[in-house]
Amino acid sequence: MARFLAKKGFKVDLLISSKENSILIRKEEKIKNLTVFSLPRLNLHQFINGKILRGFLGCFFIVFGKYDMVHIFESVQFETNIPLLFCKLIGKKVVLDIDEEWLDNPMYHKTMPLMKRYIEFCDLKLAPKFPHMTVTSDYLVKKFKKLGVKNVIKIINGVDFDQFHPMKKSEARKHLKISSQEKILLSFGNTYEGGRAYLLFKTFEEILKRDKSVKLYFNFRPEHFLLNPRVKKEINTEIFKNIITTGYIEEKMLPYYLGAADLVLFLTEKTKLEKACFPIRIGSYLNGERVIAINRTGTEAYNSLVKYDCVVSGDTPTEVAQNIIKFFHDKNLRKKLEQNALKAKNGLNMEAQTNQLINFYQKTLDVF
Repeated sequence: MARFLAKKGFKVDLLISSKENSILIRKEEKIKNLTVFSLPRLNLHQFINGKILRGFLGCFFIVFGKYDMVHIFESVQFETNIPLLFCKLIGKKVVLDIDEEWLDNPMYHKTMPLMKRYIEFCDLKLAPKFPHMTVTSDYLVKKFKKLGVKNVIKIINGVDFDQFHPMKKSEARKHLKISSQEKILLSFGNTYEGGRAYLLFKTFEEILKRDKSVKLYFNFRPEHFLLNPRVKKEINTEIFKNIITTGYIEEKMLPYYLGAADLVLFLTEKTKLEKACFPIRIGSYLNGERVIAINRTGTEAYNSLVKYDCVVSGDTPTEVAQNIIKFFHDKNLRKKLEQNALKAKNGLNMEAQTNQLINFYQKTLDVF
């Protein structure tokens, strides 16, 4: 989003955490109008990694940066809530962004009582004190309006056309040495927590009951998820023979794997956490111009995609599997869904989201 704002002529300083241990502040001019500052990271402990230091450095930037607007992401982390409170103290124009349901986050459920009370305070007491907010879902719009936030807008993680250029299936499969005749499903992402892994494997298991030739390309080793009791108990590990582990897919390889795939699998639970977020991977899937198989969950991702009639869906893994098999065999259905995926790609693009954000900024500046 910062890059798109910069392209539209806004001067943007983006503060992020350094990826590695470092006591330095690194400055990098990404493109014209966009400067990225990597702040120190000190990985000494789960709760001692430089967040407080980064929080106070953020205050330093706010004082000397002469910004018209400060956009701060999340209210739970020390590196963000310290400058957030500082903006309140000095009367700086600030917009707060929330992109998940912290009270349904695994960290909240597993942590100690004191930390739970801290998260509850930040999410239910502190965040609503800031009247201008961006969120990633209708669920969060409703939540924070109910908590008294007056000016809330939904900005999803849209499709970034510049992330990579889509590739034709024939070219992609030739590069990856995949037969043109194979039926290929793809699933990748950073998180398969909760029931995501189970639903993925269960759906694939149901697919293989109907067509044993289908292959699933997956960025994790499936055996890793046998630590999940439900996966270990209920999933037939014979399906792992049809799963090809890609490992981490670098950005330069995304067009190849997405281009080679017939369909992308993205299954989620019906939880508040899933309803609140809009996974970045959805934008990558759409940019690769793939149809997405997704279960009917009422999540922001599902609700956004189904409007374009570009998904293969179902209420259960069995229904999703049945409809995936239908997708493989019904050429007219496949053509329609692939054409609609292109419409979704254009409709949910990042530039459109940026334009909404700019209008929001202007209205917010007018009322401060």
